[in-house]
Amino acid sequence: MSARRVGPTAGRARMRLACGVLLLAAAAATGQPLARPAPGMRASMPGPASGDARAEMATHWAAQVQAGPAAKAAALLIDGRVDDLDRLVQDAASADGRDAAGRWTRSQVYTGIASVFPDEPAHPLWPALDRITADWLARRPASHAAALARAQYWISHAWAARGDGYPVTPSAARQQAFEADLQQAERVLDAHEQASPKATAQEPHWAVMRIKVHNLLGRDKTGIHQLAIGALRQHPDYDPIAAEAALALSPAWGGTTAQAKAFIDEAMAIARPVSGEQLRARIAIHLARNAGQRQALLLAQTGFTWESVKPAIDEVIARYPDLYNVNAARMLGCISDIPARARPYFERLQGRIQPVAWFDDPWYVDQCARQAGWALAGHAPWTEGLPPERPATAATVPAASLALSTAVAVAGGVLALLVFLRLQRPPAGARVGAPLDTPREQKRPAPAGENRA
Repeated sequence: MSARRVGPTAGRARMRLACGVLLLAAAAATGQPLARPAPGMRASMPGPASGDARAEMATHWAAQVQAGPAAKAAALLIDGRVDDLDRLVQDAASADGRDAAGRWTRSQVYTGIASVFPDEPAHPLWPALDRITADWLARRPASHAAALARAQYWISHAWAARGDGYPVTPSAARQQAFEADLQQAERVLDAHEQASPKATAQEPHWAVMRIKVHNLLGRDKTGIHQLAIGALRQHPDYDPIAAEAALALSPAWGGTTAQAKAFIDEAMAIARPVSGEQLRARIAIHLARNAGQRQALLLAQTGFTWESVKPAIDEVIARYPDLYNVNAARMLGCISDIPARARPYFERLQGRIQPVAWFDDPWYVDQCARQAGWALAGHAPWTEGLPPERPATAATVPAASLALSTAVAVAGGVLALLVFLRLQRPPAGARVGAPLDTPREQKRPAPAGENRA
C-alpha cells in the first residue's frame, strides 16, 4: 500500500488549526471564556503578521500557555493519546485542583478539549476527531472525561453545522442540523449517566455540560435553575456551574433579570459558607467574557453593580493574589460607567497586563488606561506597534520588560512550531485533502454573546 501524502490544502488546514489551538489555549490560560470566541478566530485565524491583536496576545503569552492544562489537553486529543488525557483529568482533580489564580484546572482541561474542534463543517480533521472521541468512549465507557469529550464533539459539530453569527437566524436546514447534533450530545450524556449513575457526583464539570446542552436546546429555564442548584449543593465551590447557569438564565439567552438574580442569590447562599463572596466575582467575570459587545448591559441585567462586584473581586485577589485576578478586576473596572475605578488595579499591575476577555485587547486596554488616568504605553510589550499617545522609547521601557518580551517571543515561536509540526502528522485514519473555506475577515464578535464551546 502506498503511503498517503498530505496535500497542501490539508497542510494549510492544520496550520490554521495550530494557530487556533494556540490562541484558545492562551485564552484558557489567561482566563478566556468557556464559550467559543468570535467567528473566524479559531481554525481560520490569521498569523501575527496580519496585525490581529488577539494573535499578538496569544504569541506574547505562549511561554505561560506552553505548560498549561488547556494546551496539554488540546495536544493530547489531537494526537489521540486519550489515556494520557484521562490521567490529565484525574491529576486535575487531585490536591486543591486550582491554579494560582484559583481557577479550576479541570475546567481549563475541558476548555482545551473544546478548542480543538474546527469551525468549518468540511474541515479535514472532523473525521479524525470523530473517530478519536468515539473510540475513546467505546474503549473506556466508565470514563467521565471520555463522555464529556464525545458530547463536546457533538456540541462543536452543531455550531459548525449552524454557521457563525448567533444573532442571525439560520436557515431551516441549518437549524435542524444544529438541533440534531445537540440531541446527539444529550444522548451521550444520558447513556453515560444510565451506565454510571454517580457521574454527577464524581465529576463537577458534568453539570456544566448539562446546563450548556439544555440551554442550547431551549429547555425550560426553571429546569436549568434546579439542575444548577442541585449540582452546586454537591459541589458548592465549583464556580463554573454557577457561571454557566447565570449566563443561561440571563436575558441574552432568553431568560429574565428576575430569573438570573434569583439564581445568583440562591447560588451565593450555597457557596458563601465555603468561599465567601468570591463566587459573585467569578460569575461577573464569566458574564463579561460572554456578553459580546454588551458587557455592562448584561451585568446590569443580571443584577451586578460595581458596589457589589468590587468587594467580591477584592476578596478573590486577597485569597489568590495572582496577576490574572488583578487583571480581571481591571477589566471589570473598565466596563463600569466610571473607568477611573480601574486605576488602582492599573497601578498595582504596573504594566503587567494579561488579556482577560476577547474584547480585552491592546487597543481597548490602552484606551481604558488613558480614561483612568494611567499611562500604559511603554509598559505592556504587546502594545508595541499601536499608535500610543506618547511613543515608547528604550529609555521609558524597563530593561526587565524588554528581556521578558524577547524571552516570551522566542518561547512563543518555539511553541507555535511544535504545535505546527505535531499537526503536520495526521492521526491514523484521518481523511485529508478536503476543500477549505476561504479565511474569513476578522471582525469583532456580534453584539450577543456566543456561548458556543
